[in-house]
Amino acid sequence: MTNVEKFKDLPDGLKVVIGEMMRVVGMTPRQIEKFRFVDRWYQQYAWTEADHDKFGKWLCERVRTDRELRQQLCRRSGRMDKHSLDRLWSEVDLMWGWKVGEKTGKVRKKD
Repeated sequence: MTNVEKFKDLPDGLKVVIGEMMRVVGMTPRQIEKFRFVDRWYQQYAWTEADHDKFGKWLCERVRTDRELRQQLCRRSGRMDKHSLDRLWSEVDLMWGWKVGEKTGKVRKKD
């Protein structure tokens, strides 16, 4: 399965989350559109601990208040408690999150 096929198969809610993650590290919409063709995309960018934590808070708040997104990501429409939201953020971070580094943005290859 190619990266394009994998991206197309993602639920719309996860595309929203990944798009926001990409925006946080400074990617433009044009870069985001091309990025789905890149192998090991998750290794090419990093974010600081502060950006990591800020994004986690954004995700939890967005899922808490957006019933449609909650339905797409969690398959539940009812309210979620803090523990469930934190667990969701941990799963998203594990599967899709950038590595934490000294700076947010594209990782420079060392020569």
